[in-house]
Amino acid sequence: MSIISFPAGFASADAAFDTEATRVLGEAFETAWQAVVTSGAAIADGQADAFRECLARRMIEMGRRGEWNQDRLVEDALLHLAKSRMAPDVSAPCSGGLVVSPPQSS
Repeated sequence: MSIISFPAGFASADAAFDTEATRVLGEAFETAWQAVVTSGAAIADGQADAFRECLARRMIEMGRRGEWNQDRLVEDALLHLAKSRMAPDVSAPCSGGLVVSPPQSS
């Protein structure tokens, strides 16, 4: 599921994104999800969709706030996921547990 395949109404009508913004969000989302997948995180059955939705919602929120830098979108969404109550075994870097680091830019 890509960030742009969420059902209509996921983002409010007043927060519609143009084609370029949708591309940026989609690419950032895919980068963040790959970071989760390649982190070696043990993702329980049924948890992957919830993790993906958490990442997508955060990126959409950041886009609404005007953030369009892909690296910052990825980093922020991963930190948000790590701190999320929805994912209690995924924790922020300072609190132990699974740490999902954003991919390093070259």
